[in-house]
Amino acid sequence: MSSSRFTTALVTVGLAAGVTGTVALARPAEAGQRTAVTAGALPTAGSKAWGWTAAIQHSTSSRDDQGRLVLISPAGASNPVGEVSDDAMLDDVSYDGRRIITSRWIGTSVEKPLRRVAIWDAATRKATFVTLAIENTDRISIVSNGFLVRDKATQRVQLRSFTGALLTTYAAVSGTHDGPIATPGGGHFMESRGEGVVIRDSATGAVTRTVSAPTGWKGCAPLGGWDASSFVMTCFKPVDDNRADDRPFRVGFTSSVPTTPVTTSAGSWHGAWPTSAPLIGMPARIGDGRAAKVVNGSPVTVRTTAAVTGAVGDKAYLMGSRASTGLSAIDVVNLTTGATSRLTTGLYSDAQTIDQVG
Repeated sequence: MSSSRFTTALVTVGLAAGVTGTVALARPAEAGQRTAVTAGALPTAGSKAWGWTAAIQHSTSSRDDQGRLVLISPAGASNPVGEVSDDAMLDDVSYDGRRIITSRWIGTSVEKPLRRVAIWDAATRKATFVTLAIENTDRISIVSNGFLVRDKATQRVQLRSFTGALLTTYAAVSGTHDGPIATPGGGHFMESRGEGVVIRDSATGAVTRTVSAPTGWKGCAPLGGWDASSFVMTCFKPVDDNRADDRPFRVGFTSSVPTTPVTTSAGSWHGAWPTSAPLIGMPARIGDGRAAKVVNGSPVTVRTTAAVTGAVGDKAYLMGSRASTGLSAIDVVNLTTGATSRLTTGLYSDAQTIDQVG
């Protein structure tokens, strides 16, 4: 983080081997650099805060050294959480909005960078910082008692507490290469394996189901939950060795729920959300693309260029193209009426809306 922007008191905490960490006790802003903002009401602890959005806000561009993590209510009230560096990534937000994880790559090694992880408490507006000395970590996924992260070098998923302490290291499952993604209930997590996906028990790490790629498809990856009995995975269909068609599929946690495509139409559909009319599009963490609702199996365009931060009920939360400044406003589109409203003022480089997919 840029030391020219703020002063932070730090305390070193003891963590598992290979990890160092610090806890931010206070983050007083430098005089004259920011207008004081009073935090508003937060979601109830332990609730499902559907429609709340964690976002990284900037003033003029994504490289303006003015990054700030905020938590925005469905009514548009923006709660400041803390300052972040320009290269910070928004990794995950808990279902009650009380914990948010951001991270950034640090160090000089290109092949084996270190990952600096900030675990934010939205209520206290303080963060615990841990440096993961593991090679090329994958997705970070928040669960009730901490977060999951996979070490690519060993193919082993770790469960760490919100202080960064190592709680559990699960046995490696041969062939896994992406994830972990926790289920909304937290009882399972998913990883890509070969061309398909494995579902694992969060308590024991045991594989409870292996899902093969649908016939003619490959490169399947878990995205998140769909409902209590199923989740979403995306797969692609190669044509002449090129990635020609990306499609989301609904997959059961058990074989009693058949694997079915969310849409029957080809396209770059890297995500899907269980809204009143299913929404398909590009998750904000991946990029910008077409967003559409599915009617009778076919896509009906909602916006030609958008990044989906999340979707709840009949509402889609969308960012526009971030090509010029790396920033966009966040809009809310009613999938039934087509009405569009601005969630809140401000420009954002990344955002994640709390929903069933996570």
